[in-house]
Amino acid sequence: RSYYVPGQGLFPGNGPALLPERPLATNPNDWGPRLGLAYRLGSKTTIRAGAGIFYTLNTGGTVIEPMMSTAPFYITAGLTSSSTTPQLFASKLFPSASQTTAGVTQNIDLKKNGGYATQYNFSIQRELGRGLMAEGGYMGNDAQRQIGTEFVNQPLLPANPAAALPFAQRDPYPSLVPTFQQVSNFQWSNYNAGYAKLEQRLKGGLSYIVSYTFSKCIDSASPSGNGQNMYNRRLERALCDTDVPNNFTGSYVLDLPFGRGRRFNIPYPVLNGFVGGWELSGITSMISGTPLTITTTGDIAEVGTGGQRGNATGIAPSMLNPRTNGLKGFNTAAYAVPVTGTFGNLSRNTQRGFGINDWDMGINKNFAIRPLGEAGRLQIRAEFFNIWNHTQFSGVGTSVNQPATFGIVNSALSARILQLAAKLYF
Repeated sequence: RSYYVPGQGLFPGNGPALLPERPLATNPNDWGPRLGLAYRLGSKTTIRAGAGIFYTLNTGGTVIEPMMSTAPFYITAGLTSSSTTPQLFASKLFPSASQTTAGVTQNIDLKKNGGYATQYNFSIQRELGRGLMAEGGYMGNDAQRQIGTEFVNQPLLPANPAAALPFAQRDPYPSLVPTFQQVSNFQWSNYNAGYAKLEQRLKGGLSYIVSYTFSKCIDSASPSGNGQNMYNRRLERALCDTDVPNNFTGSYVLDLPFGRGRRFNIPYPVLNGFVGGWELSGITSMISGTPLTITTTGDIAEVGTGGQRGNATGIAPSMLNPRTNGLKGFNTAAYAVPVTGTFGNLSRNTQRGFGINDWDMGINKNFAIRPLGEAGRLQIRAEFFNIWNHTQFSGVGTSVNQPATFGIVNSALSARILQLAAKLYF
């Protein structure tokens, strides 16, 4: 029944305990139904559908860490001794909870419950020929009561930015820091996608899978941030950090038609050893870039918390080719620095980032080794990652009040990589 006062220490109490026996609420309504259907329409078409509700546990670092890493349960202390005279003793190295004056920086909403997600899908599969199948469908999920952190002690915007009042006179809890965070269930997300796939099983030495997904994901907050204005969280509704509207992937394996037993038979062992038995494979990925949030550095809003964003100027956001625009990746004229003492009017993830156009290919040759049995063979592989050496731009400056780096590309993915390998089968 002792109580810890931030910045003062641990004090004994004589009243009822403030924390219940169970520090997290139990929800008896976590009912998780599942439904799956499959219907065969004729001999070549199958229709499938499914839905279900899935729950997340009240465990993990986000939930447990705030309970065990704050005073008086977790204490840090800095000790300094003289370089010539012993001043530290083992009996005094670890201060008690009553001696620490550490501040508390986060807690947990005791009324929070486990989050849940409703998942659903529908698809149609159709056989088009021997070993050739086409599939199209829809999938989605809606997640509610997801775990996140929020600044529950964020100060109000200053009435007079030129002479702003101290944070303690503008925030709800003067004894706590403005960045005090609470773990709660305020986050949600929604994902919807349509997809098409064409799959050819091995036929004539060729097999491949080609798929395309068109999707959209929106949520209420970035997983890595608390948001900008805690007093109006509806403004945080935006595209997910991981939103990828277009995703095309193709993979294939081709046995080249030269060699013993293939279309162009080579009966000569020596010639077959050099020319026959080659196999070509590859993966092609063309993916939209994930969105970027235009931010500000420093505390322009004068509220002591991060996650602040820039202003929109009315010019539509657009991408630029860094090769021909001095490494500038997007039109910076679409954004401006907010006025001191105000929040930016931009939402999250308003600027689309760089996508991926990547071709990975490999070629290998199998050499039979009879003494090792029927399966014995030595495979020599040459693998090319980003074989066409496309420049895949990635990082770009997003701080609108840093003009030297704003909009400038600062990193790229790997250039062409060649990898040689050998594998022995027996």
